[in-house]
Amino acid sequence: MKRQRLFIASIVVAFVLLAAIVLLLYKRYRLKARTNAELAAAYARVEEMARTDALTGLQNRRSAMERLEQEARRSERTRRPLSLVMIDVDDFKKINDLRGHASGDEVLRSLGKLLLSSLRQLDVAARWGGEEFLVILPETALEGALVIGEKVRKAVEELRVACSGGEVAFTITLGVSTSAADGPPLPECLRLADEALYAGKRAGKNRIVPAGIPAPG
Repeated sequence: MKRQRLFIASIVVAFVLLAAIVLLLYKRYRLKARTNAELAAAYARVEEMARTDALTGLQNRRSAMERLEQEARRSERTRRPLSLVMIDVDDFKKINDLRGHASGDEVLRSLGKLLLSSLRQLDVAARWGGEEFLVILPETALEGALVIGEKVRKAVEELRVACSGGEVAFTITLGVSTSAADGPPLPECLRLADEALYAGKRAGKNRIVPAGIPAPG
């Protein structure tokens, strides 16, 4: 009888130890899974930060180039047009000099928000560098790109940015180019949009200029 009780006690102890081991292993598995999920989330946040302009929240130049190459390949495959819009804030140095760099930053942030609210879901807006922005318009011919660009130009013209020293008004100049099935390759399309932008600057600013067409005076 005593031997039987000892046997039963040993079985109970074995089950308790086994349950403790299972519980410990389960906790370690949950901890590892949670750690892996947290690491994956942290990596995603770092990756997003690496692709995003910190000031405006738009895509940065690196991210825009990757997306631009993807859209160029898709345009070539589908034979659908791809339009680019280069945007530059007029007299931005003057804003910084007269109102301070904090006001200049607020102007850029406001333009970034306006671009996001004005564009379609498939479009891409990026800060190209300094006060220059790039808008990628997939499946959009030149005429459509000009309509979108003019909408943005007018919205900026009416915009007033609240800054510490009072409201700031500003304008933008835009250059537009399109890469169609028989159009220029991507690097040439970028160059043409940039040239159209600076043609608009020379013609008086606050205007949109299509590539290959003289800017109106």
